[in-house]
Amino acid sequence: MAASHTVPAPASTPATPLRQTGWIADLAFAVLTVVLFVAVALATGVRNPWDGPIPLALFLGALLLVRRRWPMTVLLLSVAAVFAYHLTHWSPAGWIWPVAAAYFTAAGASRVRWVVVVGVAQLVYSAVDARWIIDRNLTRYFIHTLGEGVVLAALVAAGLAYAASQRRRDLLGEAEYRARAAEERLSVAREVHDIVAHTLAVVGVHLNVAADTLREEPAEAAAALRLAQDVRNRAMKDLNSLIAVLREGPAGTAPQPDASAGSLTGTASPGCASGSAPSAGRSPPVRRPRASL
Repeated sequence: MAASHTVPAPASTPATPLRQTGWIADLAFAVLTVVLFVAVALATGVRNPWDGPIPLALFLGALLLVRRRWPMTVLLLSVAAVFAYHLTHWSPAGWIWPVAAAYFTAAGASRVRWVVVVGVAQLVYSAVDARWIIDRNLTRYFIHTLGEGVVLAALVAAGLAYAASQRRRDLLGEAEYRARAAEERLSVAREVHDIVAHTLAVVGVHLNVAADTLREEPAEAAAALRLAQDVRNRAMKDLNSLIAVLREGPAGTAPQPDASAGSLTGTASPGCASGSAPSAGRSPPVRRPRASL
């Protein structure tokens, strides 16, 4: 008789489209890193891009495919690869921007302190490595050093902002889920009230009939008592179903046992435990609960 009341799943539960979007973002970061690094290398005078720039770009791009799973590992390996590249190849390319996606991802993965430590270490080494520019063009040196620092700060800030927006979205989703769950339980509580009130009224009518006809019409009195018992059995089944929904966990999990309240069926008489339902012609129809929201 009771409609199935199901508490909706939290809105923050990851779905397949979200995972596909993540993979698309990973691939886009990887391709963008490869293309930009090779393009900058060619624009700055590198004649043989296969001797360093392209292998490094492919390595950095491949690491970005697993950036969400191991953000700090990807960052450390990327920084190490850039160090190795600058130690073995001359290049006017920067130190920070080739690993921009790795910095952004690690900063948004609650690893801000380690990201700052790695970034500062890379900036210091970059400033030391570019010291030869001081004698030629001091302004260029400051622009190079400060520019790297600004890029690092912007990447860390962007990662933190993205992480904050994700947390805010999760909190809003959880709040929406809790509101919907509370509304669902309120609806179930109303159904319980309606079932109890209707059942007591119907049972009271049949008990009055049985009391009035017990001496003159014993058979009619017995029939009225059976109808009252049938109505009560059907109401008990509905109440058990609805109370099971009220006992569900916050994520719509299976009902948890409630030792203090006990099972309604367990406290019923043997006639109730059988769960027999009368035919539609033997008893007045009991009001069916409304459908789930």
